[in-house]
Amino acid sequence: MNPMLAHRNHSTLGTGLRLLQQNKRLLLWVYLANLLTGLLPALAYHRQVSGILDHSFAAQRIAGRLDLSYLIELLQHTTKNGMGVYALFSLLALGYCVFSFILAAGIYYVFATGERPTLAVVERSGIEYFWRFVRITLFALLISLPTLGILAVLRNVLLKHADNVYVGRSFFFISMGTFAIVAIVAVFLRFWFDIAEAYVVQLGENGDRRVRRSVIPAWRLLWERFFSNYVSYLFIGILGWLGFSFFLWFWAVGVPPRLVGLAWVVGQLAIVCLLFARIWQRGMATAIVYSAPASEPFVAASYPVVPTLGPTSVIPEDHPQDAPQDAAEPPAAANSIDPASQAG
Repeated sequence: MNPMLAHRNHSTLGTGLRLLQQNKRLLLWVYLANLLTGLLPALAYHRQVSGILDHSFAAQRIAGRLDLSYLIELLQHTTKNGMGVYALFSLLALGYCVFSFILAAGIYYVFATGERPTLAVVERSGIEYFWRFVRITLFALLISLPTLGILAVLRNVLLKHADNVYVGRSFFFISMGTFAIVAIVAVFLRFWFDIAEAYVVQLGENGDRRVRRSVIPAWRLLWERFFSNYVSYLFIGILGWLGFSFFLWFWAVGVPPRLVGLAWVVGQLAIVCLLFARIWQRGMATAIVYSAPASEPFVAASYPVVPTLGPTSVIPEDHPQDAPQDAAEPPAAANSIDPASQAG
C-alpha cells in the first residue's frame, strides 16, 4: 500500500491533492491520451471542412477568437453533407472510452500501491483491470440512467407547469434550481462509483476479482462522512470548471483573431484544468477507501490441512486429545501380582 495512505488522520481532500502532486506524470499521460484521441479525428474533420473555410471570411472568427455561433453553424453545415462527421465522432467516443478505462485503472493502481507512474506501469495495470472497470461502468449505467432519467422527466413536468404560472425571473430561478438538483444527484452518483472503482483496485490487490463486491461497501464508505467528503468532491469539480471557464473567457476576449497558436495553447490549458480536477477527485476516492477504518481488504479463506490416511491407518472412535493427561499414563494391569508379596 502507498505509505501516504497510512495516515488516517489526514483529510481526504488534502491526501488526494498530495497523491496528485506525488504522481504529476499521470496528468501528462492523461493529457497525451486525450490529445491523441482528439487529434486523429480532428485531422480527418479538417479535411472535410477545409473546402468550406478556405474561401470564407468566417474562418477568421473560428480560428482566432472563440465564437460559438460560428462553430454551431459550421457543424450544422457539415452534417448536411453526409455521415462522415457522425462516424468521426463515434470513432472518437470509442477510442476515448478505451483510453479512459485503461488510464482510470492505472491511476487508481498507482495511487494505491505507490509505484512510479511510468507509462509501462499505467498501461500494465490498466490492461489488467480493464474489464473490471468496464463491468463497474455497466453497474453505474444501470443505476444512474434510470435515476437521472426519472429526475429529468419530473423536471420537465414541473417546468411545463411553471411555464403556465410564472414568467421572467421566477421561472428562471425554478429552472436553474431544478437543474441544480439533477446536477447534485449526478455528482453524487459519480462520487459513489469513483469510490467503487478505487475499491475494485483494493480487492484486486488481495486476489478478489468480483466487481459486485465493491458497490455496497462503496455506498457505506460514502455515507460514513458524507457531508465533508461530498462537499470536498464538489469543490474539486467546481474548481476545475472555474479554471476551464476562465480560459474559455480569455480565449473569447483576449486572443486576437490571427494568433491561432495562442488560441490552441489557451484551449489546451482549459482542458488541463478539467483533467487536473478529475485526477484529484480520483485521488480523494482512493484516500477514502484506503484510510477508512471500516474498509477491510478481502482475505481468501484458509482451511486446516487434513492429513491423508494411509491403508493401515485406523481412525479411533474416541478422542484422546480431549484428555491428554490420560494418554500419557501407561495402562494399569488389572491382575498384576507383586513379586514381593509372593516371596512373603
